[in-house]
Amino acid sequence: MKLLIYPWLILVLFSTNALAKPSELSDTHLSICGDSIDWEPYTYVQDEEVKGFDLDVLNEILPKHRITFDFTMSSWSRCLKGGRAGDFQVAVSATYSDERAKHFLYTTWYYATTPSYLYRKSEFKNGLKITQGSDLNAYKVCGIHGYNYSDFGLTKVHQNAHSMHELVKELNEGKCDVILAWKEIVAGIKSIWGIDYIGENLAIEVIPKMPKHKFHMMISKKYKYKEQLKDLLDQGLKKYQTESF
Repeated sequence: MKLLIYPWLILVLFSTNALAKPSELSDTHLSICGDSIDWEPYTYVQDEEVKGFDLDVLNEILPKHRITFDFTMSSWSRCLKGGRAGDFQVAVSATYSDERAKHFLYTTWYYATTPSYLYRKSEFKNGLKITQGSDLNAYKVCGIHGYNYSDFGLTKVHQNAHSMHELVKELNEGKCDVILAWKEIVAGIKSIWGIDYIGENLAIEVIPKMPKHKFHMMISKKYKYKEQLKDLLDQGLKKYQTESF
């Protein structure tokens, strides 16, 4: 009796065996990184413990697939550098950029934040006449070093500060007309640490006509099972997709 083997069947079998299934990620360990500065309530360190929404999400998704992980909080630039080198398999809370996409696979988004700006009321007593993001180009705009502000669509963002505290200090000292932020992060810093940046001299405004910024996890392209991990994370992250975050 002859055994008939069709070419298309060989191709299917080879492709199936060549790719690891999501279940094959079981009993693996991941090194995950996040930004250690000013990303409350999504990632932060309190009493020497990593806390926040990102950790809650990871603890919800990964253990059920028997995947363990360690979570390193570092500077965002170090997190990205480690991901590009393959030292970290996953970086959390990232916005999209073409440059990052050269080195990482993006998961689906799982929360969204509101793009905003802060200014000194003593300098602009009647506020700023901002009808869309591009109007901010008329001012000296500052942000945090290493952060992705491409969605703001500005020609220049001065990024010398390394934390929200330094950024606010630059604003108060008149080194910037405006600083960029996200409404949820400013509220998170107040809620968790009791630090209220919106006081007698500073005001915050939402940027008109700008969609909320969607955040993703990024998977290092150096990771052997990057495609399978993306599929697994995408399935788990979809439940969190809500514009109310």
